[in-house]
Amino acid sequence: MIRTTRRSGLPVLGARLLHVYTAKMSFKTSRAAVASTDSKIESMLELAPTPLIPIQLDGCMCPIWCKCEFMNPCGSTKDRIATFILVKAWREGVIQRGDVVAEVSSGSTSIAMAMVCAQLGLKFIAFMPEGVSRERIVMIQGFGGQVRFTEKSLGMQGANAACQAFAACTKVFLPRQFQNMDNARAHRQTTASEIARWVKANSPPSIDTIAFTSGVGTGGTMVGLYHGFLDHDFKVLPFAVRPISSGKNILCADCFSSLEQCSFSSRIPGVLDGMSQIYKPNEIEHLRQIEVSDQMAMSTTRALIRQGFPLGPSSGLNVAAALQVAPTLGDNVRLVTILCDRMERYFSTELFTDWSDANQLPHSEGNSVLNSVLNSVLNSGAPLGAAYCAILYQMSHSHNSEHVHSKPNQASRKSPSFRHGVRLFILNAILYGACAAFIGAIVGDSLPENAQFKVVLALFVVPFVLAIISTVLHFKSHTWTSVDDMAERLLHPHQTPRQ
Repeated sequence: MIRTTRRSGLPVLGARLLHVYTAKMSFKTSRAAVASTDSKIESMLELAPTPLIPIQLDGCMCPIWCKCEFMNPCGSTKDRIATFILVKAWREGVIQRGDVVAEVSSGSTSIAMAMVCAQLGLKFIAFMPEGVSRERIVMIQGFGGQVRFTEKSLGMQGANAACQAFAACTKVFLPRQFQNMDNARAHRQTTASEIARWVKANSPPSIDTIAFTSGVGTGGTMVGLYHGFLDHDFKVLPFAVRPISSGKNILCADCFSSLEQCSFSSRIPGVLDGMSQIYKPNEIEHLRQIEVSDQMAMSTTRALIRQGFPLGPSSGLNVAAALQVAPTLGDNVRLVTILCDRMERYFSTELFTDWSDANQLPHSEGNSVLNSVLNSVLNSGAPLGAAYCAILYQMSHSHNSEHVHSKPNQASRKSPSFRHGVRLFILNAILYGACAAFIGAIVGDSLPENAQFKVVLALFVVPFVLAIISTVLHFKSHTWTSVDDMAERLLHPHQTPRQ
C-alpha cells in the first residue's frame, strides 16, 4: 500500500520526484543566468579592431602606418588592458558585482578602468597626483569612479604608495598595471595580432620585418607588440622613445610638471620611467632607443590635429620618432606606430593653451579664465597704442585751444579741471593695466586653478585703484595739467612754467 501526504494527497514518492525536478529546474535557471552573464563578458572582451592607416606629414617621403587606438570606446589604447584584466578577474571569480577596484594612474588607464567597472557593476577608485587636467577627472567621475589625490611633488610614486596603503586596510582588487603581465598579454593577443594580420594581408611577400616606435610607461605596449609580432613569424625592430627636455616656455610654467616623474622630460603624459616591472630592455632583442625633444612631440601632435586626427601628446611623440626612424629602414620593413589616445583629455593643458604656431588656435572653453582674459588684452596692442596717442593729442590740443581763446593778460596755466582729471585718470589706468597684463602673462599659468579668478580680479582692480591714487596725488601737488607743461618741466626743470 502506497502512503500519501496528508496535506496534498500526493504520494510521497511523487512529492519527492517533484522536489527533485524543481531543484533541477532551479539549477538550470541559475546556470542560464551565469551563462548569460558570461556571454555578456565575452562580448565585452571582444573590442572591435581599430584601423591601421597611413599618415604622411609635410616633408616626409614615406607614410607612417598608424594604429588608431584613439578610436577605442573610451578613447585610448588603455581600453584594451582595462578590459582584459578586469574581465579575466571577473571570469575567474576574483571580483564580482559591488567589489572595489583601485588603480594608480594619472590618466587614460583610470578612465578605461572606470568605464569597464561601470559596465560590470564594480566600484572604482583612482589614485593620482594633484594637478592632472580637469578633463581626465571629469571623465572618471562621469563613469561613477572616485578620484583620490596625493601630493603633487611626490608624483606617481606617491600615488602608488597611497594606493598600497589603502589596499592594506581595505578589501580591494588591484589591477597593478605597472607589474601585471596581463597588461602586455592584452596587447600581444589583440593590438599586435591585428597589426600583424593586416601587414600579412596587405603587404608584398618581401615584407618580413615590422619596426615600431613606442614610448614606455607601464611597458605593456612595448613588450606586448614585440612578442605579438614574433608570434606571427615577423622579425621585429623595436624602438623605445624617450622625450627629452627642450626647455620650458615661461608662459606654460610647469606644463605637465612632475606628475609623472622622469629622468627625462615630463611634458609627455603617460611616458615615465622607474615604475614598470614589465619592461625589461635586456629581454628585448634588437631594441634601440631614440630620443625626441618634447617640443618636437608637441609640434607633431598639433600637425596631426591639423590633419584631422584628434590626438594627445604621446601620439605625437610616437609619430615624431617614426619620422626619424623611417629613412634608416630597408625596403623589407613595415614601420608602424601607435596613436595612443584622444585629445579631449588635454584641452586645458599646454597642448592647447600654448599653441603658438603660425596658425594660432583660438583658446577653447577649457582654457583658464586668466589665459583667456590676458590674451585678449595682449592681442589688443594696436588699439592700446592708438588710445594712448589719442589721449595725449586730446590733452595737448585742449591746452592749445585754451591758449588761443584766452585773453592776453590771462595766465594760460589753469587750475586742474574735471575734464583734464578724467583724461589723466584714463591714461593712468591704461598704463597700469598694460603693466599688470604683461606681469600676469608671465606668472599666470603657474598659479593653481582656484586662484585664477582672484588674479583676474586683482589685475583689473589694482590698476583702477592705482590710477585714482596717481591722479589725486598729481592734482594735489601740481596746478598745471597739460601735456605741454609736463614736457616743459621735464626738458627745463629749472625754469618756471610759461605764463
